[in-house]
Amino acid sequence: MVVACHPLGKKVMEIQSIQNKGIGVSKRDKELARVWQALNQLIGELQKREISGEVAEGVNGEVERINAFSGSRKELRKAIRRSESNILRLIYKKLKLVPKNQYQRSWLAMGMGVFGVPLGIAFALLFGEMVYLAAIGLPWGMVIGWVVGNIKDRQAYKEGRQLNVETENDGSM
Repeated sequence: MVVACHPLGKKVMEIQSIQNKGIGVSKRDKELARVWQALNQLIGELQKREISGEVAEGVNGEVERINAFSGSRKELRKAIRRSESNILRLIYKKLKLVPKNQYQRSWLAMGMGVFGVPLGIAFALLFGEMVYLAAIGLPWGMVIGWVVGNIKDRQAYKEGRQLNVETENDGSM
């Protein structure tokens, strides 16, 4: 384990790499290869940054858990997804780092619930037709959520908090 000193006095640790475990690209292994590649890209992005000791220890713990895993391929796929989620949650909580389009994905759904449903209900009550809930409210809520998420993603990019990796797993932030 390599430990270096950060100019501000923080300990900076090296992030370990994931072992391939013979994951191929056969039809049977496509999903496993996809989730493994996604986690590998996330680890690669974190290796490019100076990560503090506590966060690096958490990430390395997840990497060690995957490297030491000895279950079935299906269980390995679940373990990789769980580790990716744990890592995303940890780096968001401690470093405020997010993958590309993280806010856009989360705000799209939030916009439909927070803005779209009330807007649709207002139009439905105003015009006396419930069709306005689906025809006006939900699409406008999606648009509002997409715009807010896009703005927050751009802000994260400008602040250097956006990782150059896109993931399906949001880490339940």
